Amino acid sequence: MYAIYFMARVSSVKYSECFKKIYPNNNSLLPTFETKSFSSSLCEKSLLFQNFNHSIKEITEWSTTIDFDKKMQEYLNNRPDRPLINQIWHLAALAFYENNEQLIEYQFQLGNNLNFLPAITKQVIDKATEYSVRNL
Repeated sequence: MYAIYFMARVSSVKYSECFKKIYPNNNSLLPTFETKSFSSSLCEKSLLFQNFNHSIKEITEWSTTIDFDKKMQEYLNNRPDRPLINQIWHLAALAFYENNEQLIEYQFQLGNNLNFLPAITKQVIDKATEYSVRNL
């Protein structure tokens, strides 16, 4: 018995670049719009390549169903209390959409119980603001 397993993650190259500039500490946390597992089992090794191609086609078709604009708006409008990654995705979305007003407000209110985790420092928000201003 043979098996093929895929974990597909869909994101945006430009949004991921923005994220990396703001929070370069961990590239494994790149923003992901959707994830999905794909797997299949085969009895014959000779069918492995054929099944691989079918799985790639299935992943490609699935990825075209994702509403990127809707996902970006969710990141933009939602500032969660936890976990850290979702907070960073929110800051990256603000920078990506050049929402300088909100980022500057965060800069001045950072110590006023905004519910950001300690890893969201003034430097992280400054990087987001700098990215946003540079891309105007």
